[in-house]
Amino acid sequence: MPKNKKRKKTLCQPEMGPFKHFLIDMYEALHQIHITGNFSDLTNEFKRTAFKYKIGIWNPTAGNESITSRELKMFSEKAKKNYREKKIQLGEYNLSIYQLQLI
Repeated sequence: MPKNKKRKKTLCQPEMGPFKHFLIDMYEALHQIHITGNFSDLTNEFKRTAFKYKIGIWNPTAGNESITSRELKMFSEKAKKNYREKKIQLGEYNLSIYQLQLI
């Protein structure tokens, strides 16, 4: 008997949206400075408002033609990397600018 070569359809797993990533990052930042107990007490309205007004780094656009799109892309990647990964020493804590914003 011939085998069925068709693939079975599987349901797609739901992906995490930007709000869910924001909440996870916020929880981890608060956990890093030992303030995790109050996170569950925050209302959803407060969390949504914090997400709405968070600071983001947008991709730059060229104002003139003396800069190439490749240079703009490199600048954007460097700025975003420093925003997320570069650590600042604050007392006993090492936090990035993004984590400071979340706290």
